[in-house]
Amino acid sequence: MVNHTSDQNAWFQQARRDPRSPYRDWYVWSRTRPRNAASGVVFPGVQKSTWSYDSLAHAWYFHRFYEFQPDLNTANPQVQAEILKIMGFWIQLGVSGFRMDAVPFVIATKGPRVRRPREQYWMLRQMREFLQWRAGESIILAEANVLPKTDMEYFGDAGDRMHMMFNFQANQHLFYSLASADTQPLCKALRATKSRPATAQWGHFLRNHDELDLGRLTPAQRATVFKEFGPEKSMQLYDRGIRRRLAPMLAGDRRRIELRL
Repeated sequence: MVNHTSDQNAWFQQARRDPRSPYRDWYVWSRTRPRNAASGVVFPGVQKSTWSYDSLAHAWYFHRFYEFQPDLNTANPQVQAEILKIMGFWIQLGVSGFRMDAVPFVIATKGPRVRRPREQYWMLRQMREFLQWRAGESIILAEANVLPKTDMEYFGDAGDRMHMMFNFQANQHLFYSLASADTQPLCKALRATKSRPATAQWGHFLRNHDELDLGRLTPAQRATVFKEFGPEKSMQLYDRGIRRRLAPMLAGDRRRIELRL
């Protein structure tokens, strides 16, 4: 789902060239460098800031990810309408649903005065309603690496927001259990994520992303997983994850791979 565009996108190019352009407010700008520009980086060690200066716009623009990926101002009704238009385009081509990446960032409040982003959960229902109206059998699978106490905010108490969510809590503790032979943390994670609407479902997975994110584990637990599955620094990523796929992590042992699957 759309959280940002490329800095080469026609929308951004028009926005940076003309402050009166209707696309200017499609992005998030600040005349001065925000005080919290160095906080909230997604890729520590690689990304240094969430704000970059554009010499043509004479302003700073917000980017939750890399500087060549300026964030869209998703609170702008015109941007919301464009997102629904994009959904409609793919639905018309016959897709069965959408994998919505970085959901907390898509729905978060953005701007130079925002110190603690607030999730606008109503946006999820808006997308869900549009999808169900256009294709009732389609689903949205959400990528939201959040704490269990907020899971229901993404599903919706009435099951009217996301159809499915990746279960990051269970996934991270699963790899810790595999590395330590201790199943208690995994059992706890499964109990913590047990709640869901009857019409919603968890997506349980092993490896399905660019990194095996271990950020929800304690430092000691993370070190245990690193030692077992990614002992070399080149195998690790952002000091919180592993960049390897499942087969290399299990040394190509088919019996172990089949056991996990």
